[in-house]
Amino acid sequence: MQNKAKPEQVFILENQSYRIFHEQVPIMDRMPLHKHPVWEISHIIKGEGYRIVGDTLCRCNEGELLVIAPDIPHCWIFSEENDGWTENSTVQFRPETLDDMGHLAEFSSIVKLWNEDISECGGIVINEVETIERITGLMAGMDDAAGTKGLLTLMEIIGCIDSKSVYMPAIPDYPRNMRQVYAQRRNGSAEDRMTRIYLFILEHYHEAIKLSDIASVASMSESAFCSFFRRTARMSFSDFLTRFRMEKICSMLTADQSTPIAEIATSCGYSDIPHFNRTFRKYAGCTPGEFRKRTRHL
Repeated sequence: MQNKAKPEQVFILENQSYRIFHEQVPIMDRMPLHKHPVWEISHIIKGEGYRIVGDTLCRCNEGELLVIAPDIPHCWIFSEENDGWTENSTVQFRPETLDDMGHLAEFSSIVKLWNEDISECGGIVINEVETIERITGLMAGMDDAAGTKGLLTLMEIIGCIDSKSVYMPAIPDYPRNMRQVYAQRRNGSAEDRMTRIYLFILEHYHEAIKLSDIASVASMSESAFCSFFRRTARMSFSDFLTRFRMEKICSMLTADQSTPIAEIATSCGYSDIPHFNRTFRKYAGCTPGEFRKRTRHL
């Protein structure tokens, strides 16, 4: 099973600094793990599921606005509950475009933030509602903007992300110089393995996953796999799988107030309900029933 981060051919013409495109894509036609030498701003208009950025698997929700730095492997894996279709709007622009903006006094501090902190993160998720609304509105207007007008709109979008207070890293607990980490890797072997591991979890989290099974997916011995996963994900595989299942269960408890808790637990790989209850309390600080009551009116 091959899941290498394939270089994506980016069609920005020589006389252009950016491109913008709007897509409606069948879920089955999702783009595999890929990377490209340009900055990308993506707005998920329709679709929920998971995203892989670098070595990290995280939940993604409809309306998410994400910035991906150049050469960072990424892809989205959408749930089939989205009517079979996803929709997104994307802006891609050359790193040189950003660097040229840095020569303007008004943009020097903003470009420094992008080229240092945001670039080192590998990617960011915009988490301030006002900034999300402003950027997505500008992106919608770029569809009809060409030439200088479109470039000025791009500059305005970049200027919206001028403070660390409006975003959070897309790769939690990221090491510094994330782009340098990926540039130093050979053949993308680490992210290839992590992608195979994440895809296996997404397909089998409702089952009992044996260490031997997941090690086989990564083409490693069990001991080598444990060391590799802890080094790459910065936690043990057992802890990661527990966290993934707990986040899934919390989401289900919040969205569904009628399905029996035991049924939800079983659907996420917990056949031993007393063990599930202990694990949930340790993770959430309360029982599943108490958690459901707290989120009833959310």
